[in-house]
Amino acid sequence: MTFTIKEIAETLGGTVIGNELFTVSGVSDIDGASGEHITFAVKRIYFKKAINSNAGAIICSEDYGVITEKPLIVVPNPRFAFAKVLELFKEKKSFLQRSSSYLYKG
Repeated sequence: MTFTIKEIAETLGGTVIGNELFTVSGVSDIDGASGEHITFAVKRIYFKKAINSNAGAIICSEDYGVITEKPLIVVPNPRFAFAKVLELFKEKKSFLQRSSSYLYKG
């Protein structure tokens, strides 16, 4: 289950800076993130940490003038937006689990 940065930004009402077609397959805190995860940063100090992390993309309130190859989703409240993204992945996983129970098991 993956989402493009553009799909996530549209759900959040955020603005994409960078590659809007980049895909993420999960969410994580800054320290546990891999290249396929999206994370969030509330303050400049955490933004710098997120930039230097393994995370593939970042939800933030501004770009702080930093140039990065990581796609950013800029929103007014990154913490709230991250919670919405958690729900987005949870809903998709739940849907896929329900759908798979209807598959033919021959």
